[in-house]
Amino acid sequence: MTTGTALFETIDPATGEVITEVPDASPADVDEAVDRAKDAFQPGHSWRSLLPAERARVLWRVGELIEQHADELAE
Repeated sequence: MTTGTALFETIDPATGEVITEVPDASPADVDEAVDRAKDAFQPGHSWRSLLPAERARVLWRVGELIEQHADELAE
């Protein structure tokens, strides 16, 4: 979740029309995301303990969910 209130427009490249406005990540938001990603690979973290094949299954499932909810996410 972003901490700032700034928004930026998402433009449809085919029409040039504004589709929606989305929160703009602040430098603090980016730093937090990077910190969380680093934490995921620290000893003892559940993600690090997964075998590569298990990680792949998780990521494939995320992809499937994105496809299933593509219209909703596009809004």
